[in-house]
Order: sequence, then C-alpha cells, then structure tokens
Amino acid sequence: MRNMSLMKMEQDFHVEFRWWHYDKQTREVVIAFNKDGNWRPIRIYDMIWIVNMSGKDIEMMFYNKVYYVVEDIVHMM
Repeated sequence: MRNMSLMKMEQDFHVEFRWWHYDKQTREVVIAFNKDGNWRPIRIYDMIWIVNMSGKDIEMMFYNKVYYVVEDIVHMM
C-alpha cells in the first residue's frame, strides 16, 4: 500500500483553538475551538489524521498538551 487515505481535516483553526482532550466514552480526541462566540468540536478517532492538518495547527497542538484523566492513558496508547 503506497498511499494511505486520510480524513480531510479542517485547516488553520489554531487562532480559535481553546483546548483538546481525550473523551473516554467515544475514544476520540476532541479539539474544542471558538469562532465568533460559537463553540465547535473537531473529533479525531485516528491520530494519524493530525498529519493532514496545517503546520501551524500541528505546532499549536504540540505546545498545548492534550488533557486526559490519568486512568485513561491506557486507552490513548
């Protein structure tokens, strides 16, 4: 398999970014952002999808670590 299909991701949301966290009920990472007073999530099921984001979004997520409950670390790996 040479080319892996990736989920198309929203680009350049780093300005509206507020936080990201692990949701143990859905087993997804949820990126929360606020654009013009409207809160909206981006849900990521497979972490490889992150490579399809813009460089500034990835850098911003690197410096803002994901929130999680210590007991849930097993599910994230």
